[in-house]
Amino acid sequence: MSQVASRFPAASGAVIRIRQQATNLSPTLQRVAAYVSGHTESVMHMTITELATAALVSEATVTRLCRKLGFAGFHAFKIALASDVAGRDTQHPDETGLDPGVHLMRQTCLTLENTLQLSNPRALTQVALAIDRAPRVDLTGQGNSGLVAQYFSHRLMRLGITAVAHTDPHIAAVSISTIPSDGVVIGISSSGSTIDTVQHLRLARAQGHYTVALTHRASSPVTRYADTVLFTAAQEDPITDSVLATLSSQTLMLEFLYTALLSRRPEAQTMLRVTAESVVDKSTEPPMELTRSPHEQNASARPRFRSRHRSRVRSTGGVAAVDLVPQSQVRHVRQGDRRGFREGQPRHQGALVR
Repeated sequence: MSQVASRFPAASGAVIRIRQQATNLSPTLQRVAAYVSGHTESVMHMTITELATAALVSEATVTRLCRKLGFAGFHAFKIALASDVAGRDTQHPDETGLDPGVHLMRQTCLTLENTLQLSNPRALTQVALAIDRAPRVDLTGQGNSGLVAQYFSHRLMRLGITAVAHTDPHIAAVSISTIPSDGVVIGISSSGSTIDTVQHLRLARAQGHYTVALTHRASSPVTRYADTVLFTAAQEDPITDSVLATLSSQTLMLEFLYTALLSRRPEAQTMLRVTAESVVDKSTEPPMELTRSPHEQNASARPRFRSRHRSRVRSTGGVAAVDLVPQSQVRHVRQGDRRGFREGQPRHQGALVR
């Protein structure tokens, strides 16, 4: 069994695996996959010889496709295919004429169910252990994946984990290059081909950090530099720009990871309470008293020194001037002022400036 196929959780369906591997199959294998996708109900009842004949390939090619998808053989592949068909018929017997909102809701629910099938407890445990002992966790993603990265970094911070999300590729590269030893870098890319996210994981792996990819594509470029891959069940539709299913699948898979972290951090509940109190609404509390700034407090605490001189205004050719008068002459000046006022002198001459 190939290394990529072994990453699939055992519970994931055949149709999901075909969709994820579609772009990474050889032309011959793609021919079989396309036939299965278009004739799922009839393939359920076919033998390996009948399927090979219908798809115009050899029986060995059918077996090779089954193993490429992570199944032990054609029989196991048919069981998974039958489960996919049975689940689809039970959950959505008829969607013709449905309101678009109802259809969107059902598609999202189906995506969440498929995401649950793709969840791999062993992979989630490995990532949780790496995050738990990491000095810092960097998350990187572009576009909508960047929003998911910001969301999960906030979730990690609530647990007391140092985490930062980057949507700018240059800042992300600089940050990743400064992560302390044993750091963790999580790259989020639905297509798995976002060049910046791929480069970020490549840089992180080159520096010895633990790398995680969250993607829809099993054999995409981003998985080449990931120590662990977490798979999502939906990809954005480039025509309709529908992102609800993609965001829902990515968020649910990260919530699975968050749950795995909770059980490994005894202080989690305390940190959740502390971080919740830090953002509690304080509108009902009494207003905070106004306090002076440290600079104002220091200024008021300085000792005040009385000057040895007083100043007075004198007239110099019609222009007022200020003289510094020694303390010993203040009394004399004041007496002179009074004499000057009695003699009708201008008030500004000899007047003491207080």
